[in-house]
Amino acid sequence: MQKKSVFNSKYVICDKTSFDMYYSDITQNEITTISLNDNKSDIYTNYINYDIKNTEINFHHCNNDITLTCFALTDFYVHNILFAIATGLILNIPLNEIILNLNKNKTLPGRGSCKFVENKIILEDINPGLNTTSIKKCISNIKKYSSNYILIIGGDYGITCEEINENKLLKYIKTLDEPCIIFTGCVGYNLYNNIKKPCYYFEELEEAIAYSLKLDYDLVQIIYRSEYNKKMK
Repeated sequence: MQKKSVFNSKYVICDKTSFDMYYSDITQNEITTISLNDNKSDIYTNYINYDIKNTEINFHHCNNDITLTCFALTDFYVHNILFAIATGLILNIPLNEIILNLNKNKTLPGRGSCKFVENKIILEDINPGLNTTSIKKCISNIKKYSSNYILIIGGDYGITCEEINENKLLKYIKTLDEPCIIFTGCVGYNLYNNIKKPCYYFEELEEAIAYSLKLDYDLVQIIYRSEYNKKMK
């Protein structure tokens, strides 16, 4: 396996499930494993209380249970936070300093963020590498926060190694009965023309957002492949 070469590094951080599944034969000492629920990991969570503004995360490390609060809408946010904690510890940053900085972790405007506009919640998930799996996770996550939501899906094809499987995504979107969907951008245009169910399309993301705010939904979820190629021109 090509990824095995990473274990030639002096220090390695690895998800515990992946380690057990693919790399359990490696006996290198300086491997830190992380997990959301496996208490055999070096760092793992005891509980997570998700919140739209501040999620409370209690994790275990070296016989200590520590709590922090930060912006983390779902499990993959928390997973990244555990990686950040492990990285800081490897760099000999004191744990209390790591926690202090993570407690200050806010949203990233134009990437992953939460806004409150006209008494509505707007969640942004903007990423050049969004694929069908990450889009599925994003949509399933919304239901934690509201059952009255609208989706804005689209963006551009971009210049990324993570290309999108339109047929797979289209097949998944067709299974969604509840949400209203607005498509936007080049990706959205192709999906819109093949969806064969009542939806909306706007060329620009800003137009899609403005229209969504006129509708009777509490939460607007934006899932958008960012147009990095256009910005580079």
